[in-house]
Amino acid sequence: MREWSSDTQSVLQVLCVLQEDGEGDLDLRVGDALKVTKPEETRAIGLVISIAKYPNINADIPAADVDGKRIVNFLTGSQKFDEVIHLRNEDATKDNINWFLDTYLVSRAAAFNGKARLLIIYSGHGLYGDKDGVSGKQSAFVLSSAKSDYDPSAMYKMSELSNSLRALSHKYFHVLTLINACFGGGIFSTGEIGGNPDAFTKPGSYGIAAGDDKTVVYSLNPAQGSVFVDALIDGIASGKADTKYGTSYVVSAGDNRQITAGITRTNRLFNYITDIYADVNQRLAQGSENIRLSEPWIGSTQNDIARGGFFFLTDNPLSNSGKEIAQTFDKARDKINIGYYSVERMNVSYEPDKPPSEPKYNDEFKVPFGPVSGVPGRPEIKIFKAPDIYPIIGYDISALDGDIDWIKLKRETLPRFVYVRAISTKGRDNSFTKNMENLAKHNIDRGAYFKFNYCTSPSDQYKLITTVVPNDSQLLPPVIRIVNPEDEKGDQEICYRKDPTVVAKNVAELAKLLHGHYNKTPVISGTHYSLSKYPGDEFKPYMIWVSYWGSAKLKMGGSSPWTLWQYSGHEVVPGIGGNVEANVFFGNEAQYSEFRAGKGNVALRAVQL
Repeated sequence: MREWSSDTQSVLQVLCVLQEDGEGDLDLRVGDALKVTKPEETRAIGLVISIAKYPNINADIPAADVDGKRIVNFLTGSQKFDEVIHLRNEDATKDNINWFLDTYLVSRAAAFNGKARLLIIYSGHGLYGDKDGVSGKQSAFVLSSAKSDYDPSAMYKMSELSNSLRALSHKYFHVLTLINACFGGGIFSTGEIGGNPDAFTKPGSYGIAAGDDKTVVYSLNPAQGSVFVDALIDGIASGKADTKYGTSYVVSAGDNRQITAGITRTNRLFNYITDIYADVNQRLAQGSENIRLSEPWIGSTQNDIARGGFFFLTDNPLSNSGKEIAQTFDKARDKINIGYYSVERMNVSYEPDKPPSEPKYNDEFKVPFGPVSGVPGRPEIKIFKAPDIYPIIGYDISALDGDIDWIKLKRETLPRFVYVRAISTKGRDNSFTKNMENLAKHNIDRGAYFKFNYCTSPSDQYKLITTVVPNDSQLLPPVIRIVNPEDEKGDQEICYRKDPTVVAKNVAELAKLLHGHYNKTPVISGTHYSLSKYPGDEFKPYMIWVSYWGSAKLKMGGSSPWTLWQYSGHEVVPGIGGNVEANVFFGNEAQYSEFRAGKGNVALRAVQL
């Protein structure tokens, strides 16, 4: 890192930490979301404006100074920003702000072909009209040089910032603007409806304000910063703001060696801040303070559809495995850019913890960018990323899903593939034939799965399957689903417990029979827990379909990566309904073509050197 100052613009005492282009490793999560693989292809830039000193109007706000310092540390620390510009107090002039917004940030965006990310935050006074708040004067940020409550020469109109944000919105992949000022909701003007601020793999420009356009904002504890910034940093660093995606990256090598990390998405962060405000207001109502925090606001800051939103890095390697296990991955952690950071909620200064020392496990590997399920040369290491990183999605359905609106499904969702239950442990699924016909009619890749029956021989199961499922070369590879016998009632559990050691042998025998009949390599399907009961390589010749929703420590072993991943059983899918089982394919289009053709264990072949 080095200090930097502009030769073309006078910026007195501006803090700007700048990393040389291409210096350091590209964080895996950033590369995946922006679809880049080299650090020089992208940039994360922060513009922090904090005004705490108002010497002419006796209106200092110490919280803004704390906010600015915390944000700078936060961005240069766990968020791995390449550049952070900090305009403080008297340096936050109109000329300096405009130069960065309209000249410097525009030129930096051009250098990265729309693949840079920009965060802008303002903490300081805001003004709406005169003191009574009812005049026609526009809402504005109050600069440090203000000589009166409304000094036109020291007001930076929020509409000016809005204009600059609209101009920047299409030059950066993501822009997120955070406003911690009274009447800060005044930055929102002509944003279009639509888009999804949680869709982090798509571009977009959003803003979050600590309050609405007609309400003051309180810091409550000036010496410790604002509630807004405190909630922001806490929600990201702890993973509490986005519990689903906060641990969406999982690297597991078995034997209790597992690390997790993830991201925090924009709308989830906004919801978390909103909830914190509600908690604070409840405490304020119980006390003697006659104040109340306004609800925060969120909105688009571009004049067309913001399709996606900014994301933050959430590093939480201790969430599932315990400190002693995280220590064993110290060397691997460096390779996949997972750090050790923590903050306690509510007004604790953000500082990185020291990483554990004396690692016990020094094996080095690097997780590839993009959709993958394993590490090249290390097939025993399982990789799970945020589901959005995998472009080929599908569902599995049964009679339990009821009648399906196929026209709506294809129009609004268009899954790439759908697997249909053909046989349960109780016999044929009556919806199978109708569902397969509709999938063929709407040109959606289709396949059949059947639950393995612990009480029936492989040969008898083979006869039933081949009677129900046609030998059609257009079908996807057949799937044998192994259910957890402990979840089954009655005969299935009894039969399993009679001789569990032969289950893997019987499943492999059935797979061999089906391979010979359908001429496609079968898929072995199960939860990560049920598959963990067969830790050897009995299923190595066959593809693996694992159900793992990220809510527990991964138990899946063996030396074969997953080919299909059921990441959720509670997706809302137009045309099907709620509680739909959603899946992704591990790889790219060429690999998917191999999978459709049933040409061996595609995922295993992808990581073999």
